[in-house]
Amino acid sequence: NWNPNAFNTTFNSTTNNRLNVNGAQALIYTALEGTTVYANTTNASPNFRGLVIGSGSSGTMIITGGTFSTAGSLAPDIIGNTSSNTGTLTINGGNYISGTPGLFLGGGSGNNFLNVQSGTATITTLSINTTFASTTSLTGGTLEVDKITTSNVGTYTINLDGGTLKAGAGAS
Repeated sequence: NWNPNAFNTTFNSTTNNRLNVNGAQALIYTALEGTTVYANTTNASPNFRGLVIGSGSSGTMIITGGTFSTAGSLAPDIIGNTSSNTGTLTINGGNYISGTPGLFLGGGSGNNFLNVQSGTATITTLSINTTFASTTSLTGGTLEVDKITTSNVGTYTINLDGGTLKAGAGAS
């Protein structure tokens, strides 16, 4: 599950207390994995992230059960970290919990996606910083977010087509 293609050595890796998700084959996180916490508090700045999807190559992570958390990390998780790479995080069951800094959607010039289809995504700050295009889609389940911030140029789309959008802690 963590590297279903042994010939793809750039697929997934755990480096300095964070999970890197790259490669053509999606990483599937299921209920069998139970609860996993990547709390990156020891790596050198600015790499205190618990989860990085699409850095070095495009990457996809699908959570179908269990709980994947980066609570305690000192920098936000990131989807789409480098130029021309696509990053995708899909919650289709189970739970995704971002660390206190939240989730950074779009650091490069590729298309980046956050999809909540069922299950729960709990994100403190959803930061959108894209030079190309990023999309968040809520079609089922619950997306709980304290605040959404945007910067840089590019296109950002939020699709609301079912599910529950829940305000977390109050923020200005």
